[in-house]
Amino acid sequence: MLYVVIMGCAYLLFPPNPDRITIPIDLVTNFRIASVFTIGIFWGLMGIILGSFWDKLKPHETSKITSV
Repeated sequence: MLYVVIMGCAYLLFPPNPDRITIPIDLVTNFRIASVFTIGIFWGLMGIILGSFWDKLKPHETSKITSV
């Protein structure tokens, strides 16, 4: 949530880009769409992988150490 607030403030407070965009706007739009999907896939896979490690290792469960 903090990330969304920081990015929103940066978008609203920073000055606009003074450079002209000389490439087709379709290319820019397609790049932005591809970036959103790849970032979503990255964080989704990260959650699945780390969640499976959490389930396998069970760090939230405590176990008693017993002597032999």
